[in-house]
Amino acid sequence: MKLLKNDYILIITTIILLFILYYLLKSIDNNGLLYNKESLLTKICRKEHSEDNPNYKFRLLLNEKLYVKEFNQKYLPEMNYSKNLFVFDNPDELYSIQHNLPEKYVIKYSIGTGRNIVVDSKIPIDNLVERCKLMIDEVTNHNTNPHESLCYDIVSKTRKPKFLIEEYIGDNLTDYKFYYVNGKYIFLLIMGDRYSGVKGIEKGSKEGEKGHIVYYTTYDDKGKLSNKIYHAGKNLNYKDPPFQLPNNFEKMKNYCQKFCDLTKINFVRIDFYEVNGEVYFGEYTFVPNLCIHKLNTKYEKYIVDKYNLKV
Repeated sequence: MKLLKNDYILIITTIILLFILYYLLKSIDNNGLLYNKESLLTKICRKEHSEDNPNYKFRLLLNEKLYVKEFNQKYLPEMNYSKNLFVFDNPDELYSIQHNLPEKYVIKYSIGTGRNIVVDSKIPIDNLVERCKLMIDEVTNHNTNPHESLCYDIVSKTRKPKFLIEEYIGDNLTDYKFYYVNGKYIFLLIMGDRYSGVKGIEKGSKEGEKGHIVYYTTYDDKGKLSNKIYHAGKNLNYKDPPFQLPNNFEKMKNYCQKFCDLTKINFVRIDFYEVNGEVYFGEYTFVPNLCIHKLNTKYEKYIVDKYNLKV
């Protein structure tokens, strides 16, 4: 088939446009404006969460809130964490202890995430009992929460799930979230204003985060401020002015390093708070954002080369 003059023009035009698109994308990438949803962090996180991982059940156990405190007390005894005020099996037991509760406190279920109840205002006891019963239903529902229900099935064979009431350590605390891969500090994600203005039964839960903007800031592996590392998701904006590094930045990293050296876990996010100048432990998270990590492509290349990261 003989090509016409217009065909040649179309081919040449297409080639030119492809070259322009290539250099445009390369320029955007070089300027740190592209994010990779299927980043190496995403792949490593997924691989680590595989049931084939020898650490799989141990990682699930470290999501059990009472076990975590026992673990930290044994291996990181110098680290602060919220004290338990009451531990009970059945939500109805709240009725018998309600008059012994402080003015402010936090209710958690030992298995599951994102369903805490921060009681810093008057909440009817019936509502608290009902919400605790709903927690059990949500965590054990295999249809709507397969990850949590699997965790429940495995962990509950060795640890009976319980409710715990913790001391209240502050309002709208700033979260310092340290990402570690293969025992190396990769970056710090700081989040604040998560429950700004939220009152009632949903404060402390994923539902409580809805309806307002949550602000965050990121720092690279050298502790340098950068807003081109991580895309934390919808309804999340970079803070302006940015959140500052915690005063206990190095101490927090030391705790993280001790944990990684001890457990040999290859992917973890470790959360802390600062309360009255002291470090308070938050949680170990092994499947943050369901292992979807939109990492800046330029920063991804940097850490892959620097730390020789591989899936």
